[in-house]
Amino acid sequence: MKIFLLILFFPFITFSQTIVENPDISAEFPEGNQKLITFLSENINYPEEAKKQQVQGKVYVSFIVEIDGSVSNVKVLRGVNAYLDREAVRVVSSFPNFNPATKDGKPVRTKMVLPILFKL
Repeated sequence: MKIFLLILFFPFITFSQTIVENPDISAEFPEGNQKLITFLSENINYPEEAKKQQVQGKVYVSFIVEIDGSVSNVKVLRGVNAYLDREAVRVVSSFPNFNPATKDGKPVRTKMVLPILFKL
């Protein structure tokens, strides 16, 4: 009986874990890209140690937008230094729920990459 249930639910679990690379409609920050830029500018705290060392640069962060719009699996793809990388991950992890991507009219998981510029 346990094996039957596992087989019955396995395809559903696998499908819901799939990351769709080419959705019909991409995931979007609530109210669009301009609000994303505003959110970043209002919520990024330039690390003091990075200021002292005059560290600048662009941190590339990848993350998954889940079917409910939440953000998960936040990772630095290309970093600048530990202070800026940590701040980029922190602010992306604090994003509100996105409007999820859709494929064939259904919400799907999708991966996004966001460059975050740190400039003094």
